Amino acid sequence: MPLSRRAFMTACSSALVSGCVKNPVLENAYTTLRSTFVDDDTQPISREISKKIPYSSMTVKVGKAPRALLILAYIDPDGSQHWYSGDRVALILKAGRLMKTVGLPDNLRGQRIEGGDPLASSPHKITAPVISERIAEIESNGQRRYLPIRAVLHNRGAVRIRILEIDFETVLLEEINTYQIGNWSFINRFWVDAYDGFVWKSEQTISRRLPPLSMEIIKPPAV
Repeated sequence: MPLSRRAFMTACSSALVSGCVKNPVLENAYTTLRSTFVDDDTQPISREISKKIPYSSMTVKVGKAPRALLILAYIDPDGSQHWYSGDRVALILKAGRLMKTVGLPDNLRGQRIEGGDPLASSPHKITAPVISERIAEIESNGQRRYLPIRAVLHNRGAVRIRILEIDFETVLLEEINTYQIGNWSFINRFWVDAYDGFVWKSEQTISRRLPPLSMEIIKPPAV
């Protein structure tokens, strides 16, 4: 039986999902967590393991690399979430969208979305295509570029997904992005909760050189 986000949150103890703390020794905390709950770095994260981790957490996969575990360090007043791995990779997300990255071969240094992000306002209720424009700041080979991107967000219908042995009812939103100056286009995908629009899973591209980042929330922040 698929769970809604609310049912999933209720099923988890508040002590396990409220770990949105700013920790000055986060890297050591991460190392301790990994060594405590995961016997082998190549071992897949299981639902049983995720239940024991006392922080909000997610997994990220880039290309053919194995999935990496990230934990939530803190949330800014504007809702931006700061997720960190043990090898000093950081992802900052807002409303499920990547806004900034640190520690990748190419990095997203920021995004400015004109008129607001459609993902931030009941994305599960989107029916007609939604057009938006944004400026993405990309750092590659030590150089920064500003890319004007036109995006069209489409509702592709209901999709049931499975994350660590639990099924969720979601709506798949497919975002077709075009950088017309550089003759480049790519697709981002967001699997949003059918009940409240929370982004459980996404595939997002930040540069030509990197494959999409595949992200799955395994323990969401407390709400």
